[in-house]
Amino acid sequence: MTRENIENSQEIVGTKTEFETVPMIPFLLNQASPDFSRSEYEEVMLYDVNDPNNRPPPGPIPGIDLDILAVEVDVINGRVGTLEGDVANVHGDVANIQGDITTVQGDISSMLVAQKEFNLKILVDPVADQDYVLTYDAPFAGTITTMRTKTQSGTCTVTGKINTTALGGIANSATTTAQEQAHASANAFVKGDTIKVTVSANNVATLMEIHFFGNRITI
Repeated sequence: MTRENIENSQEIVGTKTEFETVPMIPFLLNQASPDFSRSEYEEVMLYDVNDPNNRPPPGPIPGIDLDILAVEVDVINGRVGTLEGDVANVHGDVANIQGDITTVQGDISSMLVAQKEFNLKILVDPVADQDYVLTYDAPFAGTITTMRTKTQSGTCTVTGKINTTALGGIANSATTTAQEQAHASANAFVKGDTIKVTVSANNVATLMEIHFFGNRITI
């Protein structure tokens, strides 16, 4: 078969009884009169990759053992499953650690609250309508939550203050019966503040005991 025959034909004939109709094959035109009767061409099957109706039949891929490939895929799947299990275990461990951290933080907070409670006390005698200072220089910052008063005799009104600001809430009416008043506003002080009380409406009160209860902000 000559080059001219190839150029003018749409059929390439091999020694097989099958015929493959294909478009012109440029690489064959670059060869001088190929001899399709040669044995190396007997196993050659030409297909047009652009023609969906002229594709090689499905079948095993040459050089690949599908049984071995299937085993390797199973092994990989097993390793992936193991890895996923390990990741789930790590997530569980992290959750447990986070729970432990939360528990420890709660324990520390409880201990700190217990350590931060304070009680400032002052005895006033004689009692007069004036200011009485517990401290001119608070050694720590904190909040005053409760003020308690009691006199040996007589009565008076006692107003707790931070510097010149009265504690939020009701002033104490000091009598021979102990009285406590809670303070939830205007009750925070910083290190170095003055904490004091102002006595008013004194009615022959004697030997008055005053307590400030609260919490320290710093240890």
